[in-house]
Amino acid sequence: MSEVIAIGRCIGCDRSARLDAGVCLDCLGRRGRKWAEMAHRCRVDPEFSAAVYFRIKGDHGRRLFRLMFGAPHVR
Repeated sequence: MSEVIAIGRCIGCDRSARLDAGVCLDCLGRRGRKWAEMAHRCRVDPEFSAAVYFRIKGDHGRRLFRLMFGAPHVR
């Protein structure tokens, strides 16, 4: 693992933490950098967020998505 180089908000979980290229060590260890980048894109790109949300099959998964990212904006 590379050296921690910054303190700020994680692009994955959106919590304040020590970061390794924008991702906190907890997200890196549990989910990985690709997941953190996808989570960030869900927060900033409404079309991507809606596409991900509607690909989730179960109610439990959709509920977890809404807790983490909010309800997707549908046009």
